[in-house]
Amino acid sequence: MRRWILGLLAGGLFLAGMLLLAGCGGTKPQETEVVPVTPPPQETEVVPVMPPPSETEPLEKEQQSAFGAFALRFAQEAVSQAQAEGTKNPLLSPVSAYTAMLMTACGSDGVSRDEFEELLGLPAEQWIKSGSAWMRFLNQTVEGLAVRSANSVWVDEETEVRETYLDQVSKELYAEVFHAQLSSQETMDKVNAWVSERTDGMIPAFRTEPYEEEVRLAILNALYLEASWAEPFKAQLTQEETFHAPDGDVRTLFLRDYMGNRDYVRDAGTEGILLPYQNSSLAFLALRATDGRTPQELLADLSFEKLQALVDSAERTLMDFSMPKLAVEYRQDLREVFWELGLRRTMTFGEADLSLMGSGRDGAPLFIGDVQQAVKLQVDEEGTKAAAVTEVAPEDGAACMEDPLVLCLDSPYLYFVLDTESGAPLFVGVAEQPAR
Repeated sequence: MRRWILGLLAGGLFLAGMLLLAGCGGTKPQETEVVPVTPPPQETEVVPVMPPPSETEPLEKEQQSAFGAFALRFAQEAVSQAQAEGTKNPLLSPVSAYTAMLMTACGSDGVSRDEFEELLGLPAEQWIKSGSAWMRFLNQTVEGLAVRSANSVWVDEETEVRETYLDQVSKELYAEVFHAQLSSQETMDKVNAWVSERTDGMIPAFRTEPYEEEVRLAILNALYLEASWAEPFKAQLTQEETFHAPDGDVRTLFLRDYMGNRDYVRDAGTEGILLPYQNSSLAFLALRATDGRTPQELLADLSFEKLQALVDSAERTLMDFSMPKLAVEYRQDLREVFWELGLRRTMTFGEADLSLMGSGRDGAPLFIGDVQQAVKLQVDEEGTKAAAVTEVAPEDGAACMEDPLVLCLDSPYLYFVLDTESGAPLFVGVAEQPAR
């Protein structure tokens, strides 16, 4: 169970999540008691947080299942919208999005709390317990696997924020708390420096412009993963081959394992490979349809139970396997994704209830106005590195004599970084256009 959690949260691998909340004019909610934040000093004030303990109780089955169900729904909706917009190589981090939304949910009440319970798959009384356990497991290192996670809350000087909310996220979710003028260039630079440090430089400049004047809080989760293959690929076998992309053939470098035993997965209409990482239950899963479906259609047809069954079907098989090396950077606007996933009232001014978090200028109510995510992933002979940032912003595989199975991923395919014990995906992507 402990390995499951480490894999699960690690898969978020490197994940970074960010979330913004803004006040946007309006009437202060009735019976909303707020405690004004002390005006910030000239330098950004930091409330340091001790690293989470290395020992904790494992996540409960209900918490595991809740995340797994969210992850697949989130990936399906996000990839569908990416396809509709014509974007290539979509890559998402469900665990980053989940963590950012969980931190936001802790400041919700009323109709917004109901929407977050539906989205997160857990009753409100379990949010802190689940999030705290995740953060403990996300900060562990073993040979061949490094997982780090960090949370922070950036409070604008004109925000009335509840001390109970800040106490909760700092003490239970290990969030650093900063007081700053969010709309300043200086704060943007400090946010980018924070993200870059927590993602080992994989995302060095998440924000390209200062926050809008309406943004009242910025809630970030940064997650980083570096995982080595349990069975590395030999660099001398890496060679240039042709990938048949939708827009035409591309010559690119392929990893290859000739006459090796690897974990082959398949069911009706689908085949692929499961590539485990060292010392964890994490693995890289690559899937393609054998019946003509695109990777997007394959993802849309998957249920969480089908995904788990595919992982469970893995069987050691003599293979001649090859797939392209990956180096993917991707960014997506997720506002419509979470609108479709049910946060409609929470993303509507005048209907959202984030009163347990606080309020904006002159008591203006908070609501979620925008959601963005940036993800980066690299796959080579040694293993995988990945990172992600989610921002929710408001308005205001022994040779033998038998013939090997040949699996060459030389056309678009679906891939996951997931936990093999539960099937819960942490990263989901579609490889459509490799680097030339």
